[in-house]
Amino acid sequence: MTRFKDSIFYISGNERLTDVHTEGGLTTVTLEKPVGDDTAYLKEFCDIDSYDTVVYVYECNAKTLEIESVTVKVSAGDSNLLVYKSTYNYSDDTLTTPGFVADLNNTAKTRTVTLHYNGITKYTIAKDAKFGITVPDGFALYSDPEGKKPLKDSEKAGANIEMYMLKTKEQ
Repeated sequence: MTRFKDSIFYISGNERLTDVHTEGGLTTVTLEKPVGDDTAYLKEFCDIDSYDTVVYVYECNAKTLEIESVTVKVSAGDSNLLVYKSTYNYSDDTLTTPGFVADLNNTAKTRTVTLHYNGITKYTIAKDAKFGITVPDGFALYSDPEGKKPLKDSEKAGANIEMYMLKTKEQ
């Protein structure tokens, strides 16, 4: 990151500020909120429905208020779980664009990935890039609309491709 310009913490209606303190040049801001619809994204990391509270801990440089880390924890009674911690580094270095971005402006260096799932979605990506997708439980990728030919990992790179995300057959 080059700078974190917005140094104000916004607290939504169901959040509460539980602690703010500065020590050794580091300001720590702790917010809590009850588990609810707006915390459902945490299901990706844990069984969020087993917890009551989500705790967000922001550690900031006390002078610049640039965020140095964000920690997310969940709790229920005496049970606590660290969900994730992200750290941030700041630099005045000039950012450079990855080489494949220029390729996206040259149709000779791109390919099309067509995904058939709830309609048709087309992606234009660099020819050298491998297409990646997370398939939901109960589904698989196929190279044919009948679901007879599972899509091989090697088919996701190199050329134009059509793929079909279909429900797997029950066994």
